[in-house]
Amino acid sequence: MRFLSATMVLAVFVSASLVNGTGRAALITGVTVSTDMGSFLSVPENMVDGSGLTGELAAGTHAASTEDPLANAWKSATPNTSGNVTFDLGGLFALDAFYVWNHSQNTDGSRGVNGVNVLTSTDGTNFAALVGGPASFAQQAPSAAIPAQEFLVSSVPATHVRFEILSNFNPGFTNVGLSEVQFSGTAVPIPEPSTFVLAALALAGLGFCTWRRRRRA
Repeated sequence: MRFLSATMVLAVFVSASLVNGTGRAALITGVTVSTDMGSFLSVPENMVDGSGLTGELAAGTHAASTEDPLANAWKSATPNTSGNVTFDLGGLFALDAFYVWNHSQNTDGSRGVNGVNVLTSTDGTNFAALVGGPASFAQQAPSAAIPAQEFLVSSVPATHVRFEILSNFNPGFTNVGLSEVQFSGTAVPIPEPSTFVLAALALAGLGFCTWRRRRRA
């Protein structure tokens, strides 16, 4: 008989919350960000503060990337084209989409993120690859109105999202950047420990009954 992991129980709890809830997926506000890649003429917060952005989510557009003193985008320290950018959603959400405005500066978007792995976590410590997540972001040409790249997700429970950046679009450039990132989803109340126990027992009971039926067949 298979035993249920805490992640499986949490996924069931999130699904039940969505069925019973009346909330609609919307822009997740108050997101914070950190990186182990350093910063050049910018700060990581430029990725989540809306600077240079008009509108939001799929309807949002972003101006061409600029640096300090009026930075509206983030660039890593040089030389550094790979590392982690981690977004703290500020709570548990059933994530349904995220939106990326890649870095675009001067005459092209060569410093934008190219190769990437997207991971999620429900505790900020243990991360797992997002199933069906993108392996790269599109290169953006400078424009007064850069459109969002939209990535749809199937109600994945998450408190954190991590971009494991692998490369930019031009190996001749020694750093990499992002203009803006947004997330949409539905807030899920953090269950009490007793709720986890009851859910685990109920699911384990269902699994045991199924196992017994199969043995008798």
